[in-house]
Amino acid sequence: MAVWKREIERQQLWRMFDRGKNVALFAPRRLGKTWLMKTLEHEAKLKGYNAVFIDLEAETTTKDAVRKLCKKISEKHIFASLWRQACSRLTSIVQGDTMAGNYQELLLKADWESLLSATLKALDDADKPSLILIDEISVCLASLLAVNKTEGTALMRRLREHR
Repeated sequence: MAVWKREIERQQLWRMFDRGKNVALFAPRRLGKTWLMKTLEHEAKLKGYNAVFIDLEAETTTKDAVRKLCKKISEKHIFASLWRQACSRLTSIVQGDTMAGNYQELLLKADWESLLSATLKALDDADKPSLILIDEISVCLASLLAVNKTEGTALMRRLREHR
């Protein structure tokens, strides 16, 4: 299957992002949504954005989904200083513990709500707008709601508030 460059769609999406709009892409499988998001991630630096792409399809718990999101953000070089800010916030949240040796320890110690809040706050404080491209979020949310409706709903609410 040939993948078209989707120039028009990409231009439309960048205009929406520049206006502060959030976008949800809905389409049948195999039409290029993932390719499009990965392309936007690569174009982001040229457009003045920090960006990260993450696929949450396999995550079945709220804690695992948030940990994966935060881990992916922490691994991106462009988010390094933001992650340090989030780590210092999380360190005080994690029972007054001393600074964890690395983000893996914090990811394991912090509850998902604190982890997500600290990470989103760090993104809000960034000098550039952040573009978080989440693939298969509807599949992930369906799994989360099936496992723990209260937590799944809380995550949806938190993400909506952050938009």
